[in-house]
Amino acid sequence: MYDIFFVSEDTKQYQKLKSKFPTTRQVANFYDAQKLAITKMFWVVWPDLSVDKDFNFLYDVPIWDQKYIHIFKNKNTFNGITLFPKRCNVTEDELKTRIFLEKKEIDIVASNPF
Repeated sequence: MYDIFFVSEDTKQYQKLKSKFPTTRQVANFYDAQKLAITKMFWVVWPDLSVDKDFNFLYDVPIWDQKYIHIFKNKNTFNGITLFPKRCNVTEDELKTRIFLEKKEIDIVASNPF
């Protein structure tokens, strides 16, 4: 299992996520999550997402794909929960738009928009 981070200061939404996934930590921004991650990859749950009731964060990335950012479906689009390599470099623009250059789109619905 990889570290899970909720990137927002919204404590109500964080508490809901943490009640279902107790190892989740809350951070103010992506870069804090990247610094605090102790696993080789880490999950980011964005504040405008609701985790799908059937998603469980148990996705395991094959070693040959661990250099890519894995972005999961947010209902019908690939802009949802994201699994980042610990040592990735992303720009502010990529984080803002959630359009990443070095990515793999994973056809699993992990979230739904609020």
